Amino acid sequence: MYMSLPTMRKGAPQQGTTLLSTGVRGLSVRYEPFGESGSSSFIHADVPRVSSDGLVFLSLSREYLEAIGLKGIAPEVRGVQVSRDHVVLGFHCDPGRSATISIEITFDRPGLIAGELGLENGPQVKIMQCIAP
Repeated sequence: MYMSLPTMRKGAPQQGTTLLSTGVRGLSVRYEPFGESGSSSFIHADVPRVSSDGLVFLSLSREYLEAIGLKGIAPEVRGVQVSRDHVVLGFHCDPGRSATISIEITFDRPGLIAGELGLENGPQVKIMQCIAP
């Protein structure tokens, strides 16, 4: 299944925000653990070394995607694969170099948001965010 997602300019968190940094082998993830309903935020997935074919496949749990709104993704998404539990986004990045995938999100409702993000067929990073009304 293919769907079109908006692209965005590379973004940085607003000044004064706190980023939580966590990771697993081959992936580091930075995100804000707290937010407000209706506000925007970023998730940054850092891949230290892109494979020689330049392809990066990032897996996001559907549970997490259903709890947030997607505003944009950089670099441009080249393909999307949807399964029962995950959505896999495909990107083309510079081979042999590091890459950062930035996802701009909105918090649609207050409460605890939880999910997973990782490289396809690799370990997943658990994401938890507390969203105030």
